[in-house]
Amino acid sequence: MAGSTRRSLQELSAEVATNPKSTAFVELAAAYRERGDLQRALWLCLRGLQRHPTHVEAHLNMGMALNSVGKYSQAVSHFEYILTTWPPKTSTGKGLHIHEGEECGLLLEGELHVETDGKIYHMKPGDSITLSSRTPHRVTNPGEKKAVSVWVNSIPWCFSTK
Repeated sequence: MAGSTRRSLQELSAEVATNPKSTAFVELAAAYRERGDLQRALWLCLRGLQRHPTHVEAHLNMGMALNSVGKYSQAVSHFEYILTTWPPKTSTGKGLHIHEGEECGLLLEGELHVETDGKIYHMKPGDSITLSSRTPHRVTNPGEKKAVSVWVNSIPWCFSTK
């Protein structure tokens, strides 16, 4: 495809072969998964996750490939899914917190403020956010109504707090 910035399978394969610490395995696994080569995609994800155990996109590709080969229960085990109802004027705490992994959230109803990296992101229904859980952060419902969100963590939060 003209003007594409996607790298070829050969370029990605060469990078993964010459630099085992590279995260190019994620893009390569996604390319193989999209082509239907699910076993190669799974192998790349397994190998890559040994070096990068909290890489969200690697877990996503692993989960999608496992689902495609009919291993649904293994696919969903790659994430912690949380449906949260935030009463008005509540938060994750007085201060910012950290834990291992990566996370993303989707606001379904109400409003939330996500504080991270010295910024406050104002979320309304339909907004999503992705952040490193290792960066100090806090989630707050500043509104007068409940907020409902779906949060996904690459490492179960309850086992990784600091």
